[in-house]
Amino acid sequence: MLFGFYFDVFSFMNGYYSYPDIFPVTIFGLPLSMTIAEGFSVVIVIRAFELGKGFLKGRYKFSI
Repeated sequence: MLFGFYFDVFSFMNGYYSYPDIFPVTIFGLPLSMTIAEGFSVVIVIRAFELGKGFLKGRYKFSI
């Protein structure tokens, strides 16, 4: 989740995108709810990869 937060801060500070001013709680100008959601999305992708890797490892003779 920290990697997602770092990526979000870096992108926001360099002007790659912006958020509207409707969010009440912000950290470094980033909406807290969006930061948490993006952090969870990184965790979900990593977990899905681990599950897929485990599935393929049990199905095929070679290891990934």
